[in-house]
Amino acid sequence: REYTNRETGSIIELFATDEPGKAEGYHPIEPGCMFSLWADEAKSITDAIFEANTRCTGMTHWVLVSSPGAPRGFFYNAVTSPRWNSVKVTAYDCPHIREEEIQAAMELYGESSPFFRSAYLAEFTSVDEQVVIPYEKLRKQIIDPPPLIPEDGRLRAGIDLSAGGDEQVLSVWRGNQQIGLEGFRFTETNAIVEHILNLRTKYHLEGPDTFVDDGYTGRAIIDLLRAKGFPVVAIRFGSKAFNTKAYANRGTELWWNFGILLQHLRLIDERRQINQLSSRYYLQSRTNDRLILESKRDARAHGHSSPDRADATVLAWAGTGPNHYRGSTTREEPSELALTLLEKLVQAKDNLGLT
Repeated sequence: REYTNRETGSIIELFATDEPGKAEGYHPIEPGCMFSLWADEAKSITDAIFEANTRCTGMTHWVLVSSPGAPRGFFYNAVTSPRWNSVKVTAYDCPHIREEEIQAAMELYGESSPFFRSAYLAEFTSVDEQVVIPYEKLRKQIIDPPPLIPEDGRLRAGIDLSAGGDEQVLSVWRGNQQIGLEGFRFTETNAIVEHILNLRTKYHLEGPDTFVDDGYTGRAIIDLLRAKGFPVVAIRFGSKAFNTKAYANRGTELWWNFGILLQHLRLIDERRQINQLSSRYYLQSRTNDRLILESKRDARAHGHSSPDRADATVLAWAGTGPNHYRGSTTREEPSELALTLLEKLVQAKDNLGLT
């Protein structure tokens, strides 16, 4: 539909499309005039459409209106970005929603339920989605972080590697406090190694508690790091889990362990890290009930972002058991020592080509 103001010549054009080519090319009627783009139900609009919108020239105002959905996509990124001005409207601010209705929904679903928080409190939540770590749990950690645990002063680090398409990431922790999150992109192996060694010096990393993703591109980098005196520990996400009854592979197990530890951890409030940590999906086998993370190929197909920053943060805790902060935190529990030793034995077995 199109509405035209006959006195000024201004036009309001309304359209719905799922074709990006029909959502680009708009501009002011005359140079210097105002031109605004409004997106209704923005959470349901694909990123491809929004990318097409960015090709509209001369835009003076861009307004996105929607109820919140899952913590991902263009609308979520805009609301959580300091570059956009956002206004949050809850059910309590809506004159057409009676307070009795809100109270009834609260009693029916629970005040802390993802549905109530999304539909009535205008919060991004993981509603009806199989994510390892719900978004609301992460936000709670940011808003109300746990106290520092001074007796656990270990320096932990995780490094997620890639061939250059996705970013490489270093996540650094001192005790239960995240002190560094470094993203970088290099295509050459030597450049990656050199940069990691510089970051090692920056954060004073020793090596035994630095865990590196031993994926398709990782082995050569890991070998070079060790040759240059950085004794990193290789972790293969696709390798066998220690708890084979519950998890299909080691990567799934590490993510679940991190989810258990999360209540004790102080995360850096970095948007991409939070987004990735709350967008890691999993499946459950119908034959043996084991859990397995969604593959990166399936994640891309479903529009989920590559979890590079999240994987690095999870890797940093690969040598720490999920019960580390239960009870005394002045020493490692025997089960954690066994866990770390077993991890190193498995890696030694792989390096020697043993079965």
